[in-house]
Amino acid sequence: MTIQPAIRFLRALAIIAPMILTALADQAAPPDKPLLWKIEGHSLEKPSWLFGTIHLVTPRIERLHPAVEQALETSDTLATELSFDPMIQMAGAMLMMRGDGKTLTESIGGDLQAKLEARIEAINPALGAAVFEPMKTWAVAMAVVMLPYQLEGGKALDQILWQRATDAGKETLGLERMKDQVAAFEVLDEEEQTIYLRATLENYDDNDRLLKEMIAEYEAGDAEAIDRITTRSIERFAGGEREKAIGEKLLKSLITERDRTMAGTIDTMLREDTAKSRFIAVGAGHLVAENSIRKHLEDKGWKITRITD
Repeated sequence: MTIQPAIRFLRALAIIAPMILTALADQAAPPDKPLLWKIEGHSLEKPSWLFGTIHLVTPRIERLHPAVEQALETSDTLATELSFDPMIQMAGAMLMMRGDGKTLTESIGGDLQAKLEARIEAINPALGAAVFEPMKTWAVAMAVVMLPYQLEGGKALDQILWQRATDAGKETLGLERMKDQVAAFEVLDEEEQTIYLRATLENYDDNDRLLKEMIAEYEAGDAEAIDRITTRSIERFAGGEREKAIGEKLLKSLITERDRTMAGTIDTMLREDTAKSRFIAVGAGHLVAENSIRKHLEDKGWKITRITD
């Protein structure tokens, strides 16, 4: 397929894919068990909710479990990890751009850039790695993993929830600032980011299998399995102690420290207006670990009960 027909095909796919996904979602059964927890206590007049999301969508994921539907419908406020306000998202995209005066290739070297180019071509021959040249190295590592799912069209579950809440006239807010989430990746220096990108490309097929496994366990509602996969996806790199240390550093900054910070924000939000019901949607990995947001809230005296029916 030459470039121009491929571009026309991708444009048509961008129009058709969301229609196909909507039709499939109408036919799909919802997840077996929701990753949903009820929050009570501290003079709340009505329950609030913790909901574990996944930052992509399938027909089953898009079709919310009835318990989640009811919790979302009866809530006054939706809080997600980040705001989906277009201006905030645009500002966030700029934070992923390089500021060191180098292109990606100048930083990572020609050999690794060639591996990136080959991977992009394997995902879609009509695409190229040139679009990544102005991006930070860690952002490229993240983007290349999600690219096949983004090309399918449609919105991630978090975005769908945000749009539904906005359409319903609910209050919406983000628990974190974009610069804080970006900072969680930038605990890695440029050399470490390059190692992270190389490990991502060299283990691409294994990572893709892990992501598919994550989707399956999410649809099953298996919190323990999701916890194991989340940890494995960050900690398991090919290579030696350097790669392992990078994985552990990311696990701490992306999960452990952010869980503590977001729990503090949620605690404050719940206490400041006990008459409101809050629907709080964060990545499932932030709710299932031993020291997750859920555990931090329990330590602050909140009663957290899982809803599985």
